[in-house]
Amino acid sequence: MASFASKSALRSLQQLTHLPKRSFASVAETPISTGNALQDALQAKAPRYDWTKDEIRQIYNTPLMELAHQSVRTRHP
Repeated sequence: MASFASKSALRSLQQLTHLPKRSFASVAETPISTGNALQDALQAKAPRYDWTKDEIRQIYNTPLMELAHQSVRTRHP
């Protein structure tokens, strides 16, 4: 029974931490973190490929309307 419970708990944890497969890239000259991954991406100057899982999760969990708003501000300052 304990084995089933631990497998079930592990499966649940994997489902919670699983992110869909997407390519993540933004622009950054030098990765200087402000603690806000979205703001870091918006202020970047060159491509960046060294995203941490926490940064990806933070952007992924950002509300869609906030992402849309920031994309408009980036394209039309």
